[in-house]
Amino acid sequence: MDDVVIVGGGPVGSLLRSTLARRGHDVDVYERRPRHAPGGHAVGRSINLASPPGACTPLHEVSLDDDVLGEAVPMPGRMTHALDGKLALLPYGRSEREHINSMVALGADSS
Repeated sequence: MDDVVIVGGGPVGSLLRSTLARRGHDVDVYERRPRHAPGGHAVGRSINLASPPGACTPLHEVSLDDDVLGEAVPMPGRMTHALDGKLALLPYGRSEREHINSMVALGADSS
């Protein structure tokens, strides 16, 4: 099969690489920012990716959903802070079972 080059190793580039590799393509991924410093330590800042359950469909198609969701933290809602100091949870869903998933990407640079 043809060789494929992907520029950008973030979530979408990584998922595309997995999809194309499973279809038999030789794939090279190039990322400008380093993911880890020598010794395996994360560099830069972390990014919290919040995704609704439907966003995991592409991960399911490449059999990565269990691995990714195993590390995810369910978030039932957003905490609001009133001027008087009171806290209130603003739910993301209509029931207690509905939530979005928080997936932290270490070593990302938000600048």
